[in-house]
Amino acid sequence: GPPGSPGPEPAQVIWVAKSGGDYTTLAAAMAAITDATANKPYVIKIAPGIYDEPGGVTVKSFVDIEGSGRNQTTIQCACTATTELGTGVSTLRLDGSDNEIRSLTVITTGGASNFASAILVGAAAGNVHLDDLDITASGATALRGVELRSGAVLSDVTISASSASGGATGVSQSSLQTTALERITVTAIGATTSRALSVSPGS
Repeated sequence: GPPGSPGPEPAQVIWVAKSGGDYTTLAAAMAAITDATANKPYVIKIAPGIYDEPGGVTVKSFVDIEGSGRNQTTIQCACTATTELGTGVSTLRLDGSDNEIRSLTVITTGGASNFASAILVGAAAGNVHLDDLDITASGATALRGVELRSGAVLSDVTISASSASGGATGVSQSSLQTTALERITVTAIGATTSRALSVSPGS
């Protein structure tokens, strides 16, 4: 018989896809969310593909991002800034609360400025989970795969940081809050310094 009518779309689930989704970029999907709360959380699901996000994406509170699998969904940015926390320094920036990023690849290819990170968890962030991710950072003189200014939980994450002209750090923690690392693989290769894990509480 003829196909039935499509079922209702789940509330607070937004699809990013090259075609057929609600939006074609993560940045556009994030900008469309204006009413996320603890009682009204959102999930942004991203179809397979490589998504360029110039300037990076700031993740809002109570919004999760779910890809279609490592190496199936890639979010990338030639992100860089002249300061560690400058605008556009990271591909994904988390400054709010209650976020989970899962099942995708996150890449920064850096740029001419000093600093770059693939994921930045800001000092105001809370209840952040990074799960089932491939994270790659390259191209800057002060490079971090994951920059933690607050606590977070990282599980089943592979991180690679490589700088041909400066220092590379896989995970940089500069916070007194607790970070949990579970099943993490980190590689750091820098021209001047190479650190898989750097901890400097309170800096």
